[in-house]
Amino acid sequence: MTEPIIFSAEIQQHQDINAAFVNFPFDTFELFGKKGQIKVKLLFDDKIGYGGSLTKMKSDSHILGLTKLLSLRC
Repeated sequence: MTEPIIFSAEIQQHQDINAAFVNFPFDTFELFGKKGQIKVKLLFDDKIGYGGSLTKMKSDSHILGLTKLLSLRC
């Protein structure tokens, strides 16, 4: 297991579709040795567990797409 990466970020609403995401503010290649999709396990607000993937989707940095249910709970 790797050390936890702790950061604060606002949940962003996609401007064109009904989708939410969080920007990942670190260089994934430096941290994980990968540039593509990266599977992650997260803990939001120290209480809500979530499994997802960091992806790069026409953006400068990787993002974490959120399910509708999770974005409503956070």
